[in-house]
Amino acid sequence: DNYGLPPRPWPAEKGLVLVKEALQAMGVPVAYMQLDDWWYEGPFYIGNVKAVVEWRASRSPKLFPSGLQAFADRLNLPLQLYTPFWSDKYMTPYNMTESTV
Repeated sequence: DNYGLPPRPWPAEKGLVLVKEALQAMGVPVAYMQLDDWWYEGPFYIGNVKAVVEWRASRSPKLFPSGLQAFADRLNLPLQLYTPFWSDKYMTPYNMTESTV
């Protein structure tokens, strides 16, 4: 759902670079870019909020078709990445299950 707005004519990675450039052109300092809970792939957990299965950006043509690293390089800013939920399928060396305890 696009909240009744027309679809974006470009992927999110391009739009966010345009936002950064517009802010800088107005003299607004930009120290980092935060990406909230829409940037990664994963199953929906509560409502339209997804849970992380893999800590990588969606390569959807609408989001980050070049990948997160290419976006960060083009943006030339640090990224602050956010997620409220981790999937029980998220694999990490720190996962604790009955079989590892």
